[in-house]
Amino acid sequence: MILFTAAVGIVVESLLHGKWLDIARLMIVGALCISALMFVLLPILITLFNRPRFLIPPRFRGQAGIMNRRT
Repeated sequence: MILFTAAVGIVVESLLHGKWLDIARLMIVGALCISALMFVLLPILITLFNRPRFLIPPRFRGQAGIMNRRT
């Protein structure tokens, strides 16, 4: 994870300035970029994959629940 953060920092610093200066700045920039990316991507992924059709088995899909079922 530390190497991944440094790699993201190297890529971002290289794109912004054309050179990268020190490892502390790389880690800060990399961590900020990763956290911003997670802040944007995580809600999108949660809304895409958090559908009830994945969780409910097919035989229970039409039922409202055991307590509300008519006898």
